[in-house]
Amino acid sequence: MDPFSDQRRQGKLLKHGLWAAGGIVLAAGALFMIFSPGRPPRPNIILISIDTLRADRLGCYGGPAGISPNIDAFCREGIQFVRAVSQAPSTAPAHMSLFTGLLPPVHRVINKTVDLETWRKMGLGLSPSIPTMAQYLQENGYRTAGFHGGGNVSAILDFGRGFAVYQKTPWENLDHDPTPLKKVRRWLNRKGAREKPFFLFIHHYICHDPYLQAPPDFRRRFLSAPVPGLQEELERTAPQGLKTTSGFKAVRKNWWRLIDGGNEAHRRHVRDLYDAGVSYADFVLGKIIATLKRDGVYDRSLIIVTSDHGEQFWEHGGTGHSGWLFNETLHVPLLVKFPGGEYGGRKIATPVGLFDLMPTVLDRLRIHPRLTMQAQSLLPLIRGRSFAAPPLISYHEGLQTLRLEVEGVAYSDQPSGGEAEWLFDRARDPGEQHNLARTRSPAVRRLRALAARIKKEQQLLRSRIKAIAPDPRQVPEDLRKQLESLGYL
Repeated sequence: MDPFSDQRRQGKLLKHGLWAAGGIVLAAGALFMIFSPGRPPRPNIILISIDTLRADRLGCYGGPAGISPNIDAFCREGIQFVRAVSQAPSTAPAHMSLFTGLLPPVHRVINKTVDLETWRKMGLGLSPSIPTMAQYLQENGYRTAGFHGGGNVSAILDFGRGFAVYQKTPWENLDHDPTPLKKVRRWLNRKGAREKPFFLFIHHYICHDPYLQAPPDFRRRFLSAPVPGLQEELERTAPQGLKTTSGFKAVRKNWWRLIDGGNEAHRRHVRDLYDAGVSYADFVLGKIIATLKRDGVYDRSLIIVTSDHGEQFWEHGGTGHSGWLFNETLHVPLLVKFPGGEYGGRKIATPVGLFDLMPTVLDRLRIHPRLTMQAQSLLPLIRGRSFAAPPLISYHEGLQTLRLEVEGVAYSDQPSGGEAEWLFDRARDPGEQHNLARTRSPAVRRLRALAARIKKEQQLLRSRIKAIAPDPRQVPEDLRKQLESLGYL
C-alpha cells in the first residue's frame, strides 16, 4: 500500500504530530516522590553513553559478526529497542535531551561551535528552571557521579547539575591504564556508600573521528584492505599527538586532508578504522561490566547502554554527524537491562525517542517530575500495555531545521545536496536513498505544515522558560582547547 495516498492517514499524521508538540504543560509546582516504607528496593541507575556509535555496526543490530561480543551479550540479557532515534545528530543537544526529556529548541543546549560570548548572546544554555535526571535522582536520595569524556558534555554546559562527582576521564586508555575503573570502584565502595542507591554516568569519545582511539592491534585486525602508505601517514603523529589537545587537533586535521572521499579504497579504510573503534568501545564496556559484577552491583542495577548519535560515511554525500538529519546519524542503539534480568531478551520494534529514557527512569522509580516532559515513559511499552507512539522529532544544530518520523515515513526540511526537503518511505527504503519529496507533493505539504506548527510550539514553550547561559569568563582554558581539538570552535 502506498503510505502517501490515503487522505485519512495524512489527517492522522497531523493530529498525532500536534499532540506530540502541543501536549506539553508546565506543572504548577514541585511534586517530589516520598518513598514509602513498603516499596521495593530502589535500583542503582547506570547510564553508559558511547559517543558517535551507529546502531548498524553492532552485531545485535545486524552489523558484522564478532565486532561487539560484549554489547551483544548485554543485549541478550536486557531489552533491545530496535529503532531508537536521537533528538539531535550532535553531542550536547542529544545528551541534554536525554537528561531533560525536552527537545533541543526548549532546553537550548547545543554544541560549542561559536565563541562563548556569542553563544550567550544567542540565548543558549540550560535554564535553572529545567531539572535534569541527575538532579531528580540526587533529590530523591541517590548518590550521583559522572566519569565522562569532557568536551560537549562538560559541566560548563550544565551537564554537571545534580552530580556530586563529575570528572573528565580518559576511557580510551583502558587497555593499558586501569585508572578509570579504579576511580569508579573507589566511588562505588566509599565508606557508607552501600546504604544508598547510586546514579552512575559513563561517557567516552572512542568512536569519534579521527578513528585512531583504538589501540594498534585493534586497527590492524579491522583494516581488511589498507591503502598502501595511508595508515602509516595517519599514525605518524598519532602515538604522542593524541595525548595532547594541540596534537589531537593536528592529527584530526591531517586525517581529513589525507582522505580522498571519491576513492572507494579510502572510504573502506575509513569505515574499517571506525569499526576498530566500535570494537574497542565494546572491549571497554566489557571491562566496565566485569567491574560492576565483581563489586556485586550488576544484578541489582538498571543499566542503559546507548549513544547520542551515529556517523555518516558518504551515504548522503558527507562524513561526520553534526547537521545531518538522516538515518545513519540518528538511529542509535538502545539497550536496557532491568534488575534481576526482568524483561530480559525482549526486542521492541516500536520506534522510540532516545530522550524517552528520562521519563522511563523516573516512572520506574515513581518520581513525579516538577516539569512535564516532552518525552514519555516507555514502561507501558515494555510491559506490553497500550502505548501511543508519537512522531519522533529530531533537530538540526541550528534549532531551525527538523526531521519527523511518523507512521513509517520520514520528512525533513533540511536543505542539503541540492534538495530543499526530504521524504522517505522507511519501510521500503530504510537506507533513505530515494528522496520522494518532489513526487509526493500532497504529503510534503501536510508534513511541511506539521513541521511549521511544531516549530512554533517549541518557541512558545521556550518563551515560558527564562534562558540563562553560562558566563563565558568562567570557561576554563583547557575546556576551550579541548572543544577546539574536537572541531567545535
